[in-house]
Amino acid sequence: MGSRKGKMQKILAISGDPGGARTLQPVLHCLAKKGIPFVIVRHRFLDAEAPGEWPRVTPPDSNTSDYMAWFKETDCTAVVFTSSIEDKLPLSIARTAKLAGVPVAHILDHWSYYIERLETDNAPILIPDIYMVMDDIAYSEAKNQGIPKEILKITGHPSLSGLINERDEFLTFLATDHLSRLGFSLGKKLIVFISEPIERYASTCYEPNSKGYNEKTVLYKLCDGLQKYSSDIQIGLVPHPREDEHGLLNVWNHCKGSLDGHLLQLPKGRQALFLADGVLGMNSILMYEAWLLGKPLLSVQPWNSRDNIINILKKEGIFYILNEEDGQGTIFKFLEEVSGKHEKIINRSELDFHNGAPERVVECLERLLNSDFEETLEA
Repeated sequence: MGSRKGKMQKILAISGDPGGARTLQPVLHCLAKKGIPFVIVRHRFLDAEAPGEWPRVTPPDSNTSDYMAWFKETDCTAVVFTSSIEDKLPLSIARTAKLAGVPVAHILDHWSYYIERLETDNAPILIPDIYMVMDDIAYSEAKNQGIPKEILKITGHPSLSGLINERDEFLTFLATDHLSRLGFSLGKKLIVFISEPIERYASTCYEPNSKGYNEKTVLYKLCDGLQKYSSDIQIGLVPHPREDEHGLLNVWNHCKGSLDGHLLQLPKGRQALFLADGVLGMNSILMYEAWLLGKPLLSVQPWNSRDNIINILKKEGIFYILNEEDGQGTIFKFLEEVSGKHEKIINRSELDFHNGAPERVVECLERLLNSDFEETLEA
């Protein structure tokens, strides 16, 4: 790859999904701090959540635009993107940049679909110049699924870099009556349910044997198993950003039985983890965050899945429900741990590595801009 030192360096950043947007933002904050020019594509969650002063460019029209002409007008010399199973625009722009001879960096934001996310636009697999992953598990899985090891780099997860500070700031300024103001009792343990829009993607995301496994059936199963403990616990529901919260509430109202609970209305989903005495859910990034924070955790896995536990949650100290018949004994053990937890602030060692992720990603981008990243990846 030829040097681009004779041209003003500028990075184009593009993301679509909430997870990808929140992965890119800490990286862009780091770029801004270092004075490295960048522009973000005015698209979905990244555009909505990014600071207003960051420069933006209107995306190409998928039906009428000449993507190559559009990209050349941006005058960018590198692209960094997060991929999506649903949103094709980030991949299409990254593919255009590669055709234009511009280096492309991909940041993985979830432990899944390592190859598939690079072909969602129905074109041949795009191989970026560098593929950044969050840990050893992602590195191994990506390599085993066909991502060339030469382009893989373990950086940590940028979206987790601020987790400790956010938790500490939130708890520092937390009023003693905060739970009451949110409509919850101070006399009961708060169990948070982290929902995911699984039903929407079930046909492509899970094994055939896991048919019927989705956020609704999981909530029904958990509520059924929790009934006998309703005098001691209450449930805070945390919908996914892409989920209809009213639909989640309707399911809750049908299956809650004697349980108390409702939507946990907070600016960020992770703030629910800071308040939680225990966390229920499936396989979302928030479940991993709960584990990093040392919260008692119960994960309901796809029924009879061939792969059993999704790798993001192959961690010590997590309780699992692995099939439709399993549950009551696991729920009892989980609640025993919830009852025994008095220390709210625990950090697992992986958090320290994730804290430095934005800086590692930016180092990779700088090397990409200066065409010396290949040597560094091998070092």
